[in-house]
Amino acid sequence: MKRHLKIKTLGHIIVLSIVLFVLVTSGCVAHGNQIKFNAELARQNLDAALVRAVTDESGKINRNAVIRIDAPEYGFTYANAAGIARDDTGEAMTIDHQFTIASIGKTMTSVVILQLMEEGLLGDKGLDATLADLSAFPPDVLDALHKFNGVSYGREITVRQLLNQTSGLKDVLMDDENGIGDDYPKEYRGYAPNSLNGVVIFDEEKGFEAMMSCLTKGIPEGCQREDYYLSYTWPQWNYQAWVANPTNKIAGLLNFYLSGMNETALWKPGAGFHYADTNYIILGLLIEKLTGNSLHQELRARIFDPLGMYHTYLAYSTNPSPEPWVNQLSDHWGSNTPLITNGLNLSMDWGAGGEVSTVQDLNVFIRALVDGKLFQQEATLKELLRLPEGIDQPFYAAGIIAWPTDDDLILHHNGAPGSWIEYHMADDISIVGTVNDLDRPDRFLTFRGDIYSALADAGLRSSNLKTGSSSMNLLTTLNGDPPIVLLAVLFTSIIIFLFSLAVWFIALFRRQSIKTNIPKLASFARWLAVCTIVLNLFFLATFVIKILSNPVQLMFGFNSSITTILYLLLVSTGLTFGLVVLTVLAWKNKFWSVKGRMHYTLTTLAAMGFLWTMAELHLMILP
Repeated sequence: MKRHLKIKTLGHIIVLSIVLFVLVTSGCVAHGNQIKFNAELARQNLDAALVRAVTDESGKINRNAVIRIDAPEYGFTYANAAGIARDDTGEAMTIDHQFTIASIGKTMTSVVILQLMEEGLLGDKGLDATLADLSAFPPDVLDALHKFNGVSYGREITVRQLLNQTSGLKDVLMDDENGIGDDYPKEYRGYAPNSLNGVVIFDEEKGFEAMMSCLTKGIPEGCQREDYYLSYTWPQWNYQAWVANPTNKIAGLLNFYLSGMNETALWKPGAGFHYADTNYIILGLLIEKLTGNSLHQELRARIFDPLGMYHTYLAYSTNPSPEPWVNQLSDHWGSNTPLITNGLNLSMDWGAGGEVSTVQDLNVFIRALVDGKLFQQEATLKELLRLPEGIDQPFYAAGIIAWPTDDDLILHHNGAPGSWIEYHMADDISIVGTVNDLDRPDRFLTFRGDIYSALADAGLRSSNLKTGSSSMNLLTTLNGDPPIVLLAVLFTSIIIFLFSLAVWFIALFRRQSIKTNIPKLASFARWLAVCTIVLNLFFLATFVIKILSNPVQLMFGFNSSITTILYLLLVSTGLTFGLVVLTVLAWKNKFWSVKGRMHYTLTTLAAMGFLWTMAELHLMILP
């Protein structure tokens, strides 16, 4: 009787300790007054994040970064820079330095298109007008533009499908006639061999490596900068050259696309999502056709000049020349080379992201956009944020990601060098910046995660800021090569879990068959282990399924369904604590054989290893 009471009391103590542990760590027990926003702490953490963003693994500062954050509800503005702005001058990076914004420019192109819609230039169908309706190109071009399974669909592509990347066109920069960039081995860095980027980088005679050999070593003898693709200013489109020779790739950006990629479209227009600069090159050409002006003229007249964005321009434009707006252009890096210092021509972006800007100007732009200052009607902004229906895609609206949170939308677009604009509608927070590095997308993700963490730790109440730091760190780990030790511990833990379940259920079946009794404490210990294992496996399976259902959430923080699941790790921690206690008691009281105790100890170590891997994956957070 006394032994039964002792076991029962011990069980109550373990259960109570687990419950208290979960309540305290999850914040259900009061911690005093609500935390107020600490601006000074935020500045300190952001300063440290900037330094980390420009420092390599050896501790050397050889990159640059700049950010601006506005949170008016908290009376907080932060603008700062770090690192070396230019490799040739060694000057320090400042908040006034200009940088290549890359695909952020898609949002600007989208704004101009929607302004044209307001003005009636897209006709009665608005964004649902087709390229044929607008006579965007001659009939022979429309017939050649998009072929799927040998059938032409170019005439059916709508403006909306170009804006939200559902046209089915391949990406002229990343794809080729044989596949999309991501289909190729890792050494191709996402560039299909016959894509525009693939050609200008990997071509042995005129590509990047050959050009750098010429510029730095003078090899081959007599070589000139002009001999290489990255000295070439790409025209957007040359119809006459295409008629004369449809395979002439270098006649223009659209010519390059129409030299073969057009024959292997991905699907019928509107049937799926594929991010492609080709869509926005066509939209830029459409703007010029409908207005009779150059794209740069329209951007200046409609966005840059009205908003006072006098440090922003469309690079390589000739009408007007960007010269009046060129100031301090910072380097961005690719193939471990400072591209601006070395004078590489990056004119292939154009309407898909050829602009140069500053954090101040980008902050003005994103806030003017959400405030409705760029449109005549409130409904136009809603049209820009409208997501395509019935398509599995990453919440890409008209030139901007519109990510739904539990509170409101997060608007976001980023560019290849690690530039981005972002606006949290629920909290009126804007974040813009760049890490100027094509080589290391992990730097962009880690930097954004550090920014989220800095603001959350200082008291900003957004749940996405708190979980976003963890989700982006997880994304960084998944995009790279996860440490072998981490993978080994995780898979070993899973194998031990499955083995233990099989052994114990077989033992349970045998005991029931022969009516064998075991001590209650031993039975309790085994059932606690079973509960821990089932909980951990359930968490892992559910978490993976929910993440795979929409990986984009890793860019912005976990949604409420994910954060609910994360509480299971807190329960698992409490259960694992109970396993440790019972493991000690098992060895002390010897209520199993040595083999049984070793098995139980191994299970406890597997549970501890599982929690360690979750911590290393940045999932041991308090939602």
